[in-house]
Amino acid sequence: MTHHATEPKQLLSYTIAEWACSLQYEHLSPEAIQAAKLFWFDSVGCALGGSRQEDATILLKHYRAMSGGNGKATAFVSGFKTNPVDAAFLNGHMMRAMDYNDIYWKADPCHPSDLIAAPLALCESEGLSGKDLILATIIAYEIEMRLCEIGRPGVREYGWHHATLSAFAAPVAAGRVLNLTRDQMVSAIGISAARTFCPGAVTAVEDFENRSAVRRILPRSRIVIRSVRHRDTAKTIR
Repeated sequence: MTHHATEPKQLLSYTIAEWACSLQYEHLSPEAIQAAKLFWFDSVGCALGGSRQEDATILLKHYRAMSGGNGKATAFVSGFKTNPVDAAFLNGHMMRAMDYNDIYWKADPCHPSDLIAAPLALCESEGLSGKDLILATIIAYEIEMRLCEIGRPGVREYGWHHATLSAFAAPVAAGRVLNLTRDQMVSAIGISAARTFCPGAVTAVEDFENRSAVRRILPRSRIVIRSVRHRDTAKTIR
């Protein structure tokens, strides 16, 4: 009996990675570029307010004490220099701290600006341009918002917090900054998503919202950059 080899199933992570790897700044419309700039104006405004919160002060004090301040990435407001992993966490926290940042709500809600502190830190540390940041920002928003639209019902109906979706979108935006290949980006998606699924129960009560904000940002900054940095050596989960 003859057995015929079957083509492997094309998983969604491959489709997303192929699209992100092929997208260039020159492909973007003027409207998309302007939208990305407005997203950043809004996010920086949120970060200015967030920088004055007590938890942001505590975090900055901690990271100043833990590092020499000789990195290539900058924390908002303070000008503190550190590595891109910690800069992404500090800036992402400031953008999210007051819970005033943007929201997109379809089958699931999301806060797309939670994803863009990591590309910013990587662009600065790698010496890249504003065009690279705009491209990564649009990738982050496009994937995150589309993931919110495809679920019927959304992931929250299965007991997961909607921030789980960010674990799939964030490494694609950060990986595009580093010019990952398709297979490397698929690996980064697997590493990030496998480590950062977030149960919905922790934010089911309104009183938990502010106290859990830092926990929800952590996967989308520090773990995301580590995922794209270790895409070749860590075991891939797809």
